[in-house]
Amino acid sequence: MPKKKPSKKAKSAKSRKSAKSKKPANPVRFQEAVPLQWPWASLVNNWLPNRPFAFTQLKAQLRNHYIAGDGIVCTQDEWKKSLYLYKRQYEVPELESLVQMLTCFLAEEGTRKLAADNFILFAAALRFRHGESHFERMYKELKRWFQKLDEPNLMQQILAFFDPERLGEYRDHFSVTEARQLLESDMVITFGLNDILRSSGEPMEGDELLEPFTSHLLSNKLDLQTFFVQLDTKNEGFVTNSVFLSTLQKLELDTNKDAVDLLLTEFDPEKTGFIYYPQLGQTRIHNILARQNTTKAVLTRAGSREKAMEVIGKVLRLTYDEFVLFILFIHYHVRP
Repeated sequence: MPKKKPSKKAKSAKSRKSAKSKKPANPVRFQEAVPLQWPWASLVNNWLPNRPFAFTQLKAQLRNHYIAGDGIVCTQDEWKKSLYLYKRQYEVPELESLVQMLTCFLAEEGTRKLAADNFILFAAALRFRHGESHFERMYKELKRWFQKLDEPNLMQQILAFFDPERLGEYRDHFSVTEARQLLESDMVITFGLNDILRSSGEPMEGDELLEPFTSHLLSNKLDLQTFFVQLDTKNEGFVTNSVFLSTLQKLELDTNKDAVDLLLTEFDPEKTGFIYYPQLGQTRIHNILARQNTTKAVLTRAGSREKAMEVIGKVLRLTYDEFVLFILFIHYHVRP
């Protein structure tokens, strides 16, 4: 028996129902360019403090990757024979300096408990795994970052320390102790505070209305993405304005109607009723958070506003381990 065709009335009711259940369309928005960030910031501030031995583990993992031939399908002897083909240093001194710098950071000098690595073999493994073009890209990337320093010429001074011509018959690697002294004692590696403040934008009229919300994020160590992910219980990629507003009420933040309107203008400029948080570009909230974070760092080191200016040049100084993380980040960032 043939099936009855649904009536027009039934069809329209069905279409209304499906239209109701549809999720709101995700509008295409122009993504603003993300400003320069400190490449080591997330590792140093978020990951490492919660994992006190992670830095050692990270170095050990990378050492095994290069010296033990992880991922290479061959015997250890075959691996070593392959590496010896790459013992010849690069002709460009700066590129070979990067190889020697990574060797210094990752290879083990040896103690009574631990045998020293073969440094020549380690450097050969770096050349084997990556090739000269990798270190050319790494050099360009480092130049880009060092141009943001208070003293851009520091890069050449550091590379000069790792100059391969300083290696000889009685010296097959650079001392970690000397490198640490160079990076922590002899040089102050710091981003210009003015550059950071400038990249976070000048204060705008009405920023004070947003500060109760940004202060909540700062005190709870939240960024915008994390804040909205916590509200998005169904993992849909958006939060309704009503959910956002009810959350503000629960938090009992000192936000008046003007502040609420300004927040909604920032997060839902097209007035769709939804906040598509994965697509949020660089908002005023990001800028205010950057300024508050910088101020907090200055005051933490200074102890008081009166002494803040005395420590501005030291606030962003890197330790040796932080500098190693920075170099490893760049090394990874431009891989293979």
